[in-house]
Amino acid sequence: MKTFKWTVPEPPMTQREKTPRKRRSGSLSKSSKLFISSSFFALLALMYLSTVGGFIKGIRTYFWTAAEGVITSSELRSRTKSGSGTVGYKVEIDGVLREASSDVFKRFSRGDFDQKYEGWAARYAVGGQATIYYNDSGEMSLGHWPNSYSWSFGLSGAITLLAAIVLLFRAVRIAWVESTAQTAE
Repeated sequence: MKTFKWTVPEPPMTQREKTPRKRRSGSLSKSSKLFISSSFFALLALMYLSTVGGFIKGIRTYFWTAAEGVITSSELRSRTKSGSGTVGYKVEIDGVLREASSDVFKRFSRGDFDQKYEGWAARYAVGGQATIYYNDSGEMSLGHWPNSYSWSFGLSGAITLLAAIVLLFRAVRIAWVESTAQTAE
């Protein structure tokens, strides 16, 4: 007995099947994405760094000279779990009496916040002694970071800077993956 083999002709290919469109991950090239994310990162970094002057100054004070000064004014405020304000002081440097003011901040941990605030505020009582840090260019500071300048190191700025860094690394990774995929073809 003979078997009969059925043959079905292939349907003709459509134009789309003959020339398929190339898949693109986005409308921008990898170098454009890298440029845009780098620009975004630079802009956010500049915005962030412009708000942390107190932090940078606080780090620099570790290299400054210390002198004993006198507190001349104290405008402190109590918040829920912190204290902040402006303290004026004067110090004699090389025979010249100089006056300045500094912003101060202190965050309190658990416990009796009112008692902790009073103890902290007593350090800045008018007429009291304080250690003043100064440099040769005339800048003065009432303390080192983080005690005196932690308020300037804004959490929202740090989160924004971190997001910009993540965006930059993501763009670099995408560009790298695309370039390795093209070389593999």
